[in-house]
Amino acid sequence: MKTILAATDFTASSWNALRFAAEMALDFDTDMTVVHATHIPVVSDVYFDLRKSMEDWRQEDELQMVKVIDKLQKKYGPALKVKSRLKIGYGADVIRDMVKK
Repeated sequence: MKTILAATDFTASSWNALRFAAEMALDFDTDMTVVHATHIPVVSDVYFDLRKSMEDWRQEDELQMVKVIDKLQKKYGPALKVKSRLKIGYGADVIRDMVKK
């Protein structure tokens, strides 16, 4: 196993999944990549505040990702080799594309 890919939406539930992925990465002595995908809806503003710019969303995502990575590093220490990726798109498509690479 080369890398464990773990998706997050920055919720408490996804934190549990990240902890599990981090423990697996340590057990298998492999890298871990945390990915967050932001889907931009084309038509509806029901779930997405269209008054925000893409830059606003990117900055918020970056801040949340820094917090997640810091939290992982504090919990598991330098032995956890963790990277992060922020992507735009459907979560499943982003993960599928990352796995192919």
